[in-house]
Amino acid sequence: MVPTSSLRRVLPVVWLLGCIAAFLYAQNQHIPAMVAVPMGLAFLIEISLYLGVRQLAAFPPLAVAATAVVPYGIYAAATGKFALWQASLLALLVLMACTMLQLSPKAGLDVVFLVFMGAVYLAKPFRAIYMDPVESLRVDTLGQLMWIRVGVAAFLRNRPGLETGLGFWPSRKEWETGAKFFLYFVPFGLGLAALLGYPQFGLDANWWWKAPATFAGIFFVVALAEEFFFRGVLQRRLTQWTTPLTGLCVASVAFGLVHLPFRGFPNWRHVILATVLGLFLGKAFQTAGGIRAAMVAHALVVALWQVVFL
Repeated sequence: MVPTSSLRRVLPVVWLLGCIAAFLYAQNQHIPAMVAVPMGLAFLIEISLYLGVRQLAAFPPLAVAATAVVPYGIYAAATGKFALWQASLLALLVLMACTMLQLSPKAGLDVVFLVFMGAVYLAKPFRAIYMDPVESLRVDTLGQLMWIRVGVAAFLRNRPGLETGLGFWPSRKEWETGAKFFLYFVPFGLGLAALLGYPQFGLDANWWWKAPATFAGIFFVVALAEEFFFRGVLQRRLTQWTTPLTGLCVASVAFGLVHLPFRGFPNWRHVILATVLGLFLGKAFQTAGGIRAAMVAHALVVALWQVVFL
């Protein structure tokens, strides 16, 4: 996602800021050094691999699998949270995903792979595999980041012509397109939320920091992953099979259905809302010709949602 030349400049900054953030968080939460140090190292390695997923895509599948288990091994062995069954499950999932790196570039196989990746993600096995070493520190984020980058690497490796606009920083046009479709969605989204009986509208007292923090977190992880898979892969493949309208609608429905477990299964209200949002995100993707505009709109919607529903 970051060019090699830029990655060399970005990683030292990420590690410096990461070390400072880890130190401050450990001090604030009273996390002992024997836990904070390996956890910080595991997270920094995982984030570095996440940023360098384009370079990772050139690795042999077994090498990709090895990078997937290294952060887990560092944290689990050093904090006493290593368990054979958990390590075996992680290795099995990663090996299955990395084996699929060898799949020939056929549309049907792409959809099968998407279903497999999505099913594992929704099953949330990483909550059981990555056990928290202390109560105030959730570490299953390591597994989520790993799963996203392995899936992205699979497509980048065998589908070099699959241009999705993958990247961390939108162009000016992509910012404008994303913001435009966000504004298009807002009246529909808020009106639909009211009809569906969502909580009363309000404004969080901490909106001034909560909104930008939510935007950043969603944009760089959740929106990137979901827009890559749903718009960049699924919608594009369905459009190649059928028509742009069919691809847009089917991918939007699939996007909505993935949100069924959100805040209590089955949450049909959120499925409906997410499906409608998917239509706007899909149009942003079509208009910009890449996923970054959809990522902008996606992150703006979630940031707004977090501060207006009390």
